[in-house]
Amino acid sequence: MVNLEWYRTFKYVYDYGSFTMAAEKLYMSQPGVGKQITALEAQVGKQLFERSGRRLLPTEYGKFLYSQVVGYLEGLEKAEQKFKRGSNKNCPSMVIGCSHDFFSYFIRDKIVDINMYLTFKFGDGKELKDFLEKDKIHLMVSDSEHTNFNHQFSEISKGNLKLYASHDLYREVPFERITKDNSKDVQHWLSKQVWYAYDNELPYILDFWKMYFNNRPQIMAKYVFPSFTDIAVALEIGKGLTVLPDYIGERFVEQGKLVPILENGPEHTLFWVNKKNTDYHYEINLLKEALNL
Repeated sequence: MVNLEWYRTFKYVYDYGSFTMAAEKLYMSQPGVGKQITALEAQVGKQLFERSGRRLLPTEYGKFLYSQVVGYLEGLEKAEQKFKRGSNKNCPSMVIGCSHDFFSYFIRDKIVDINMYLTFKFGDGKELKDFLEKDKIHLMVSDSEHTNFNHQFSEISKGNLKLYASHDLYREVPFERITKDNSKDVQHWLSKQVWYAYDNELPYILDFWKMYFNNRPQIMAKYVFPSFTDIAVALEIGKGLTVLPDYIGERFVEQGKLVPILENGPEHTLFWVNKKNTDYHYEINLLKEALNL
């Protein structure tokens, strides 16, 4: 197996003619450089350097090997510098974790105006928090302020969760609002309907239910989808109910595809989340400014 670190060390020793100088440039110890050269010589079966006074001179095979690999190594170094964080303040890079819904509604149409190298990872809240802790992403989007990590939050937008129905079911809704007098009847009717949900734990439906009825719903979602948009699209051609953030639901209402039943739902806030000790404050601020959310 080719060990690229050995070859990079070989290039630096060749260029500087010294283990000491190569070690300084590579942020390594001098013995570490010597061990890598020895390992490479054992790998290729040839002596690569000879000592002449205080300087190392390449052998003929060392010269031949250098001519064969230097172009590839310089290409790798250029690529590394291009994408290395902070190497280009005019077009830096970062990795963002969010839901596909957030990307579609808030970022996708603005991509061409963002002068950054951006990589997106899609996932749910638990996955993204784990990615952030392991430095697999530098910034994430969350709809909750978790407290079990040393993270910093800044608000993106604030809206509400709302109850939406398909057009066919809306014609059968037996109430206009929920009161103390009709609360039990409304719960009974809602429990009989077909539900479309984001997760089998019913996170958003549960928030809505607790706000209006102060208990847990005795329902099971018939259809569970990985995104809010998928829920709305499926409900449009089906017959049932769902709870969605208004930034998703209202677009389908405007298009005449869904109908809101109860609009005064729980608050739903989106946050940018990053590690408090992140080295990516510059990139994060640059992205926020470009998106202007």
